[in-house]
Amino acid sequence: MRAIKTSPATRILPNPRLLGWHRSGSVGQTSKSPAPPVATTEPSCAVLANLVGPQSTSPTLAAQPMPQTVAELQAFARSHLQRAQLLRDELAKPQLARTWSKVFQPLNQITKEIGAVANLGELYAAVHPDADMRSAAEDLQKQARSFETSLYLDAKLHDVVRQSDVSSAGDDVKRLKSKTIKAFERSGAAANAKSKARIQELGDEVLKTGQDFDRNIRQDVRQILVDPAQLAGLPDDYVQAHQPNADGKCVI
Repeated sequence: MRAIKTSPATRILPNPRLLGWHRSGSVGQTSKSPAPPVATTEPSCAVLANLVGPQSTSPTLAAQPMPQTVAELQAFARSHLQRAQLLRDELAKPQLARTWSKVFQPLNQITKEIGAVANLGELYAAVHPDADMRSAAEDLQKQARSFETSLYLDAKLHDVVRQSDVSSAGDDVKRLKSKTIKAFERSGAAANAKSKARIQELGDEVLKTGQDFDRNIRQDVRQILVDPAQLAGLPDDYVQAHQPNADGKCVI
């Protein structure tokens, strides 16, 4: 579960329509007693990861040292988004048979790659003590948002999903296909080039507004003055760190 509250800046995927999915058993199977819905506290890009069966894992998604410099942070984003682009290009290639696993497993992996960049960007932008790292992290959010928006505007991928063969799959996979098609349609995959460009612009504006909102909160230095008695009941170390000033007030 994420430790920090999300804002418009962190909602990088226009994919809330995939939320509410009930997973029961393995994908391709059905159950009379559906499990609880996927937790909506997780970023929407994680939804597909919870729905698709076992698959190979990207080496860079395994445990690894956290980036320590701006260059390392940029390299992290570049690695994941390049991999996402390769998967995207491969998925769009003509194929004789588009079974559900050959469509949704790569699409799942793409969303995981985007999510890795978006989530690390959100974390560093919110808590990293270095201003340059926070700024670089905000750029990661922008890259992830831009990539994801373009993904769901991609008419070729929209066609790939529509053409996927789920005839031998269970109701869960068929529902996944239906909801993914709707995700593309609602994102504007069938729109004209001018409309798609405007959708991309609006997505960037939404992200910027959210980032500005978060930054204003992080950088706020307003304070209040309280009487020492008002700190009663708070932890001792907190009280000790807020001794009264020359006017007998504690600065919070």
